[in-house]
Order: sequence, then structure tokens, then C-alpha cells
Amino acid sequence: MLKALFKNCGKPQGVLGKLMLHGMNAGHGTLSEWGLSQIRIPAGANVLDIGCGGGANLLRLAKLAARGTVCGIDISECSLECSRKKVREYIAEGRCQVKYGSAEEIPFSDGFFDVATAFETVYFWKDMAAALREVRRVLREDGLFMVVNDQSDAQNNCWTGIVEGMTVRGGDELRALFEEAGFIGTEVISEDDGRLCVIGRSK
Repeated sequence: MLKALFKNCGKPQGVLGKLMLHGMNAGHGTLSEWGLSQIRIPAGANVLDIGCGGGANLLRLAKLAARGTVCGIDISECSLECSRKKVREYIAEGRCQVKYGSAEEIPFSDGFFDVATAFETVYFWKDMAAALREVRRVLREDGLFMVVNDQSDAQNNCWTGIVEGMTVRGGDELRALFEEAGFIGTEVISEDDGRLCVIGRSK
């Protein structure tokens, strides 16, 4: 059962997927708060959360962008369902959207967002270069993109050995990928416990 549960990390499905999403919402809170403390989100910002999972971060972002719009995308229908329930009040107010979409194919127009975030999800992006170019496309000029991970040691196979499709990238590798995709001023913030935050701006 444990193996089946870990298969749901990248694309939660069914009962085990809902269980995984509940665990992610509960377990990633401290990491998410740490990541969000590294940036400032204007109250009127349009914000995209890529791989919105169980929706806990959509809720956080909606409170920060109190006069803006917050949108979440995910490739998991189970995640979309959970996220919509989590932010149903903001959806009813017209301040939040939750759509099917991947990092490589974001269903929004060019330059729509001021800020984009990706919490604990880039491990599963199949084409990082294409995904980063797509993120940059939907950001306005000088828009901000932040990746937050709790695993940053590419040599440590503790999780990659049991989580299907997971690839861990360190800060230097992510910085290089950001810069290749056209992001500027990329900043890497890391902690001894493995937490990693990478922030870049579009140009």
C-alpha cells in the first residue's frame, strides 16, 4: 500500500490520491510559509500556482493577493477537485480559478501574471526547459517566479528511489535552467535541512 501511495505524489488519483493530498496540505505548511516569506506579493497581484495539489497554497496566496486574482493549475483531476473545494469561497467571489494544465502548457494568455509559484512540484516536470519558457511566457515583464522544494540534494536517492518519476535538482542546476530560459537576477536560498527556494524575474 505504501508503494501505491507514493505513486500518487506526482499525479494523485482516487482514494489514495485524496489521502496524499490531505497529507501534502498538512505536511507542507511550514515549507510553504518559509517560501512565501522570501517574496512580497502585492495585494492587487495576479498569481499563478503551478501544481496546485490540494489547494492549501491557493488559499495562502488568495489572502496575500487580497485584491488580485489567484489561479491554480494541475494535471490531476483529483487535485483540481480538492483545490476547488479548498478555495470555493474565492471562486464564488470571482477571485480564484482552478484549471487543468501542466507547466509545459499553461492555459493562460501571455503576460497575464505578476507572480508564479511552484511548491514541491518541479520534481515531476518532464521538460524543465520547456516548462520554464512557458512560465516566462505567462509572466508580465519583471514578473516573479518562485520554486520551493524541501529536497535539494540531487545525490540523495532517499525519495527518488521510492517516488515514481521524481527528479531532485540542486540550487545551482535550477539557477542555470532559470537563466537559460531567460529569467534574470536569479536568487537561490537554501537551508541546512534541504529546503530550497529559487526566485527569478522575467524580462
